[in-house]
Amino acid sequence: MRKLILVFTLGILSYGSLVSADITNTKSNVITQLQQLAEQGNDKAQYELGEKYFRGQGISQDFKQSVVWYLKSAELGNADAQFRLATMYVNGFGVRRNYDQAIEWYQRAAIQQHVRAQSNMATMYAHGLGVKRNLPEAAYWFEQASKGGYALAQFNLGLMYSIGNGVIKDYKKAVYWFKHAAKQGYAKAQDRLGVMYAEGHGVNKDNKKAYAWLATAACNGNKESQKFHDKIGKLFSVKEMKAAEALAERYIKKYPTPID
Repeated sequence: MRKLILVFTLGILSYGSLVSADITNTKSNVITQLQQLAEQGNDKAQYELGEKYFRGQGISQDFKQSVVWYLKSAELGNADAQFRLATMYVNGFGVRRNYDQAIEWYQRAAIQQHVRAQSNMATMYAHGLGVKRNLPEAAYWFEQASKGGYALAQFNLGLMYSIGNGVIKDYKKAVYWFKHAAKQGYAKAQDRLGVMYAEGHGVNKDNKKAYAWLATAACNGNKESQKFHDKIGKLFSVKEMKAAEALAERYIKKYPTPID
């Protein structure tokens, strides 16, 4: 098994129209109207203004101002703002890095079912950042985020089950979560699922499916999948290779990595 890698996500959201009922869609006045609504205590406008400052969109990039508006929105209970504020503390953007503050804001967002906050909180527990290292607690929060459909958490939970970190080793559960993430186009999960099929861990050994998932992972950017994919391919007859290639083509079309 490859090394367990638990990943943070900054989680920049698409802007969408969170306050579209209050703001006209004119580029020249959107910042002004956002500021007006934000100053009136509109938590969604405060959050979006924080995003504008963070990304430098329509206004000069300013992480400190971004934090100011995230904090105002977060204090009003906006889960997206709580998540973003926590991640600013993790990275030290606009504030001094502070894992204690990060875990506090992740916690607030997590109890509101914010899946990225749940996943990042799990990672904090896994690495002992702002809290005592606690792998069972990490597994708990990865599971909450996984149940909410978050592919990164599903992948990490699958890894924990495949290795037995924080949970009892269970290949079937590992496959279950790898499969959920893989079908969302998460390349690392597609790679691990391919390996599970090749080794017969948690599933019946199936080199054709292993080949197809590894091909899909490689196509989706997980380059390390290519070597094992090629190794499995050498085991096939001409007829078997044709069937494996057809399955791989189907998976590649069906399970691409989503474009943010």
